Amino acid sequence: MTNDYGLRSSKPRLKALGFGYLAFALLLTLACLSLATQETAAYFSYAPELGHPWGGAWGRVWYAPWKIITWSTWWEHEAIHRAVSHGQMLFVFPQILAFGYIIATARKLKGRSDLHGSAHWATEDEIRETGLLGGKGVYIGSWVKRCTGWEAFWRMLNGRQIESQLFLRHDGPEHILGYAPTGSGKGVGFIRPTLVSYPDSAVVLDIKGENWAYSSGWRKSQGHKTFRFDPSDPSGKSACINVLEEVRLSTLSAIPDVQNIATMIVDPEGKGLQDHWSKAGFAFIAGALLHCLVMVRHSQKRTAALHDLGNMLADKSKTIEQLFQEMLTTEHAKLVAECFPSGATGGEQIHTFIASSAREMLNKAANESSGVVSTALVNLALYRDPVVALNTSRSDFKIHDLMNSETPVTLYLVISPADINRLRPLLRLILNLIISRI
Repeated sequence: MTNDYGLRSSKPRLKALGFGYLAFALLLTLACLSLATQETAAYFSYAPELGHPWGGAWGRVWYAPWKIITWSTWWEHEAIHRAVSHGQMLFVFPQILAFGYIIATARKLKGRSDLHGSAHWATEDEIRETGLLGGKGVYIGSWVKRCTGWEAFWRMLNGRQIESQLFLRHDGPEHILGYAPTGSGKGVGFIRPTLVSYPDSAVVLDIKGENWAYSSGWRKSQGHKTFRFDPSDPSGKSACINVLEEVRLSTLSAIPDVQNIATMIVDPEGKGLQDHWSKAGFAFIAGALLHCLVMVRHSQKRTAALHDLGNMLADKSKTIEQLFQEMLTTEHAKLVAECFPSGATGGEQIHTFIASSAREMLNKAANESSGVVSTALVNLALYRDPVVALNTSRSDFKIHDLMNSETPVTLYLVISPADINRLRPLLRLILNLIISRI
């Protein structure tokens, strides 16, 4: 059974050991024969009777290694026997060492060296194999390389330190999770170095706005478009994001677009539509949202925002039943065609979708209908805040620009810690749209 967990080990295989031993034994045999041959030839002063040598090198005359076999069959002489004994001894002792190594290695192969875990400090080769020393991507750490040997000596001669810090950076498609306690240096160690070196677009969840302060200037200097979205900023300096501008009103995609937004409005915690009121509220908000988009685009020549939807549902000039009738009888297909004279598709389907939502509400009992509307209004209460309404009334960029703009775009989502719980539904809505579109 393969080992699916732990670090991969680089144990030699038994077959590789066998081939290695055969090569070693062959070379050792030739060396021992050559030793015996040369010792015998030297004793007899390289006499012509020994036969023709291969040649000369390093001040010696060299014979074929296997000549000792021929000579031992031709002559009986003490010098020949002594040379053969020397060759045999040279052959035996390395064999003992080789067999000892093979036995020890075989035991390791059969055992579990990682029985108590395989974790260890990475070696330089292992670090380089990860590809984290490429010098590009997200900073994930650093490694101090200590030079040794001639490299260390050469550095010392040149007045350089023998230790050098190399940064580990990840530039692959995999996700990265940095997990550490508060105040342990995640921002200083990972995020800020990345933001002042990463050349592409980025979305930054920037609690307290520190990353904007530290990195936006550098990114602007590199030609990036930078946007700071703070929905609780009353000064008017915040970038604006209107999620309804992502609805493709002139196409059939308008219906799934508003359904996705309606789901996130009714389910701000991401727990799913778990009860009747949430499910009914989702169906109603999707239709009302599409009706609001068509009416505002036709009458005011702009894209509706979420505060427009809240105002429409709580309009004191008409009852909720009158709104349902308006949704049912308005010729939405005609209005969509007038809003997009260059061509629009899906107008009839948009009208059917809105009218069906209105008819569903009219068919409900008064108490149930009132409960559904209340569910919708509760989830839209955030957008009636004048400051939030100001900062979500338009969009200074499209989500499409984050990946497809001619110049990189960096979006900083700056949320005050005091407002993070209140603004969580809006933040989740924006992040979900970004993830689904890119």
